[in-house]
Amino acid sequence: MLNIQTLLKKSINLSASLGLLTISLLPSLTVIQNMPVIAETKPMTLDPGETIDKSQDNWTTPEFTMPHNYTPVGKNTVGAKWIDNTTYNFGTFQRNTGSWLPLNGAVDMRYPIRITGTTFANAGGANPGAHLGDANGILLTNLPAAKLSQGATANALGIGNLGPNTYFIGNNYAFKQTWWQGAYKSATVIARGDGAKAKTLNASPIYDASNNTKNPFIMEWKTPVLNSDGTITGEMSYTTQNNGTPYTASTTITVQKSMSIGFMAATGGNYAKMAVTISSAKAGKGKQPAYINYLNTATGQQFAPSHKKWQFSTVVANIGDILRVVASNDTPDATTYIAPTAPLGYKLSSISPAITISNFPEGTTNPNQINVSYSPLPQTSTITYQWASNVPGQNGIPGKLQASLPSSTRLSGYTDSQLQFSPTIPKGYAIDTVRGPDSKIYTDTTIAGLSALEAAQNANPTFKAGDNHFLITLKALKQDVTLSFIINHYTTEKTPDNPGVQLISQALTGAMIDESDIKKMQDWLNNWITTKAIGWGVQDYETPSGSKYQQSLKQAIAGAGGHTLVEKNQYQVTLAYNGSLTFSDIPSVIDFGSHPISPKNKSYTGKLNRSLKVADTRGKNSLSRWQVTVRESTPIRELRPNKKAESTTSPQLRKDISFANHLTFNGKVLNNDDMLIHATSQPKTGETTLIDKDKLSPLILSVPIEYQKSLALFRGKITWTLLSAP
Repeated sequence: MLNIQTLLKKSINLSASLGLLTISLLPSLTVIQNMPVIAETKPMTLDPGETIDKSQDNWTTPEFTMPHNYTPVGKNTVGAKWIDNTTYNFGTFQRNTGSWLPLNGAVDMRYPIRITGTTFANAGGANPGAHLGDANGILLTNLPAAKLSQGATANALGIGNLGPNTYFIGNNYAFKQTWWQGAYKSATVIARGDGAKAKTLNASPIYDASNNTKNPFIMEWKTPVLNSDGTITGEMSYTTQNNGTPYTASTTITVQKSMSIGFMAATGGNYAKMAVTISSAKAGKGKQPAYINYLNTATGQQFAPSHKKWQFSTVVANIGDILRVVASNDTPDATTYIAPTAPLGYKLSSISPAITISNFPEGTTNPNQINVSYSPLPQTSTITYQWASNVPGQNGIPGKLQASLPSSTRLSGYTDSQLQFSPTIPKGYAIDTVRGPDSKIYTDTTIAGLSALEAAQNANPTFKAGDNHFLITLKALKQDVTLSFIINHYTTEKTPDNPGVQLISQALTGAMIDESDIKKMQDWLNNWITTKAIGWGVQDYETPSGSKYQQSLKQAIAGAGGHTLVEKNQYQVTLAYNGSLTFSDIPSVIDFGSHPISPKNKSYTGKLNRSLKVADTRGKNSLSRWQVTVRESTPIRELRPNKKAESTTSPQLRKDISFANHLTFNGKVLNNDDMLIHATSQPKTGETTLIDKDKLSPLILSVPIEYQKSLALFRGKITWTLLSAP
């Protein structure tokens, strides 16, 4: 039978679907009636980051006895209504009902609370006092009204499923079962939510409840203490009169600062008509902060004009107050705040609807929030270019511009949106300075590690309202004008070592190449060929564009414009082997011998110590005719000793005996005039022997009788000349 009794009083756990929704940043709160706000008499304009406390300190009895200051919440109730301005019928005259009457506000648990009134319960029927069900008293919770319909009823007293911070303080008409058919004794209790059940924290002695009577009660919250974690600990008590006898439940509890308060009744298997009449109330008003957030519609993030974040404004208000924010051009009233004026480059876009300040569990998201959104306005930016004053080819600077000034660029964006661009920089030039929208001039040294452009963009990263002009000044880069060598290898001759790339000059892009630098390079080249590349010569000079010139480096540079070009200032000189036309062998001594004196005129043939040879090593394209001449540059004369010398090793020629016109070459008399002895008609590469020292010499000396002398020496000089004929 005990099991049957338990079933009759089992806990009923029903949850409305609305109660399961998660409260969002801007919840849509279902409120039946709201308590008017008592705010400043003059609307205030909000400032980002400020905190305004518009809350009032104390509840008064008239406020506690105004029906419109409550939000009734019913589950399975019928006929719940206000009977008069102070009495509320819970509508619980049936099984398994829950009826909650939370105040549209909260109490400040830092201060004492005292509420008085009467409760009423009428079950009807036989022995009705033992069949009253189940709970009738005061509700204390940290939940908003919309959550209360989730409360479990019956022996869960209407607070099951509402969490450990929800309390029932009042009469439990089903505290102790006394008969298997559902008869119970009552007790005054203080209970809290414990999962799907209710946990009794303290209870008065049990008693037989009076039926169809008004039972006075006093609820008191005393000696509250603020804890270090922000919670409040105090003594809660509830005293009821039953047939003139007081029954009290008292215990110490710890709660958050602001708690919602009201009245409630719940039934299970037993039920009764239940009501409450409010006589007096004294309590501090509960309050909660409301956050006014400032958002950027373009990003959906915190509003940060000019990269300065607008911190949310905080309005501390009493729970149940209405809070509204309007634009400055709207018509404000005493319950509104004016949104901050949109900064330059923005417009006020939207403001979320007014809210009713609600209580919420500490540690959860604050639902009391209003969003004020600002939209950025369209902006433009221009990027223009100019030449630096020393750029060759303009501003009277000699030279020729190697590029046109880039066209200006126009960019579009929104205030504080990212402003990025890649400038147009012609080859051969670079950024000298950048003047940013902030009117500052940036160079490569303004900010360590950043170029002029990077520094300017770093300082002006976004579109601003108004001027977003970047002026880029372009400078000419220094160019190296060089000469490289190509040595033609189409020859059997050994090629000289390539000297590598030589610097002709350094100059800015488009500047005239210094003529003195050109001359120095030409002189160096000529000397190098003479000393390091014998037999080689310049075939041509080639410009960076591929044009070829034969005359000189100066001619080639002039042909290319005479100024530096863009990145292509490499001239080339091609060397070809010219070869040489030289004596490969030549006699240094012609000896006519020693002879006895004869009574006759004599002729003697000269003996050459070396052959006379010509070597032509010129290339095919460089071959030309050549010829060899000979002349008696010094006639043969008798030698006589040097009087100042101690020996005859340094003889001097005597002028009195001369063999002039006595020396012949192939029968022709030699004198100081050149005598042609060989000429080519079809020149060719190779060696030509003109006189073979091992063959009969063409040089004959005629010696008259009178020139023959004992122990006499004679000496003269002849000159061989090799000529290249055109």
